[in-house]
Amino acid sequence: MGVQLDASGGKDKKVKPNINVTPLVDVVLVLLIIFMLVIPNMQEGVAIELFKAKNADKDSED
Repeated sequence: MGVQLDASGGKDKKVKPNINVTPLVDVVLVLLIIFMLVIPNMQEGVAIELFKAKNADKDSED
């Protein structure tokens, strides 16, 4: 499962570790789902009211 013995006939008993990636894939999928649910709410932004300039009605003559 997580550890395999070397296939050299049992003379040299070195342990070869196997990384179990199933929990990593589970965490990545959960994070993906969370971001998919949160990002549309973040794009709405915050409503702010900007100040108008005193000469906003005048045309500039540049």
